[in-house]
Amino acid sequence: MVNVSIRLLEDDDTDQYHAMLVRALTLDEKNFRIAVQDLTDVSLPTLGNEDSFSLGAFTGQVLVGIVSFERDGTTRVKARHKGRLFRMYVDPSFRGQGVGRALISEVLQRAKSLPGLDFIQLTVMTHNSTAQALYCAFGFVRYGTEPAAVYWNNEYRDEDLMALDLRSV
Repeated sequence: MVNVSIRLLEDDDTDQYHAMLVRALTLDEKNFRIAVQDLTDVSLPTLGNEDSFSLGAFTGQVLVGIVSFERDGTTRVKARHKGRLFRMYVDPSFRGQGVGRALISEVLQRAKSLPGLDFIQLTVMTHNSTAQALYCAFGFVRYGTEPAAVYWNNEYRDEDLMALDLRSV
């Protein structure tokens, strides 16, 4: 396991975050529902959103992994019991070394401290068995599949919907 530190990403990290996201959407485009062309805002996706955050995994000053969490219900009170994990990515040279596990552990720790938050949902491309296995190791379960969720390069791709009940963790 590589030695990484996990911390909240802030405004000063925006350039590194954006560069990593562009790299993710370029190198692993089949594993994301968004494309580089979809990035119209270079800021962190959770900045200024209550009960939402983006985390970075660092080795020294180098960003090697990212993940974001956003609580639902900022405009709908009936959805505040849910949140979603998204934009999870680990640099290929750091995969298999516990970076992804450390990022998810930190998301869960922070999410469990949010009053009234009971569920975390995510989507993962059906073919991405490595990511699915990681999520399952934390207790996420698949509750559905969206057929043809993504159409890119003349190919349809299905996407699995997964959730974790924080009340049982």
